[in-house]
Amino acid sequence: RLNLYEQAGIGILRVDLGWRDVEDADGTIHAPLRLRLLQIAARRGFQLMGNFGSFSGPPGWYLLQHPDAEISNQSGLKSYNMLSYWDPELHGVLEKKDALVFDFLSKNGILKSVAYLVVPFGPAGEPIYPVPWTTTAPSHPMRFWFFDVNAQVDFPRSMRAKYGTLELANAAWSSKFATWGEVSIPIPGNSSAGLWSDVLDWYRDSKRKFISWQVAHYQRLIAEYFPQSRAPKLVIQIPGNHLMAFERAQAIVSRDGDDTIKMMSDSEFLLDLAH
Repeated sequence: RLNLYEQAGIGILRVDLGWRDVEDADGTIHAPLRLRLLQIAARRGFQLMGNFGSFSGPPGWYLLQHPDAEISNQSGLKSYNMLSYWDPELHGVLEKKDALVFDFLSKNGILKSVAYLVVPFGPAGEPIYPVPWTTTAPSHPMRFWFFDVNAQVDFPRSMRAKYGTLELANAAWSSKFATWGEVSIPIPGNSSAGLWSDVLDWYRDSKRKFISWQVAHYQRLIAEYFPQSRAPKLVIQIPGNHLMAFERAQAIVSRDGDDTIKMMSDSEFLLDLAH
């Protein structure tokens, strides 16, 4: 295979290796089969574009032990290819398990060949909410992904921080909530325009906050694991489509949203962040 790549003039290989590939149980490390290919490629002078880390590849044993860490949609479908943006333990888990992955790659001689490092933001590393083909039910329709327990807790807390008083929130939403405890994310199609507008902004901004944190986290990983003279370039993947203003306006009218809204394909934010 590597001979064919060389004959075709290919010198950079995109490779994925994550948490689920190297840890069978908490503290139990094993070498995946693809490690040998990576080591041979490194010895032969190939450069690597690595999608390395823990966010897009949590192992099944961890999800069984921490079901609240899973992101969930309206149908109760879970994604096995990312964790929930709202999990309060998320940052600590990623710092610990990314260190495990990078330690493994360093000890096995892989990092010295890494020229580009993909920052994982979602399923398969993509900066979007899960789409059907990244779940165990690829034929299901697109849904919103704010139905896990931590998302349900975060929304009213975020709205309380935004508005300060319930009176101001009720005025913006044309609602009559008596306590903050009554505030929850509405089922799509069942809310006022004001409330749904806030839901959409919170849904977008939750991913933006994680993306910003994750980029800074990967900059710290580069500083720790690579000498400054050969630090890899960070790669921010851009979705194939972008959320347009008219789609957001239509979503507020319908109190729902099209597939681009549901995955929050936020390309302009990503380009600005990369710049």
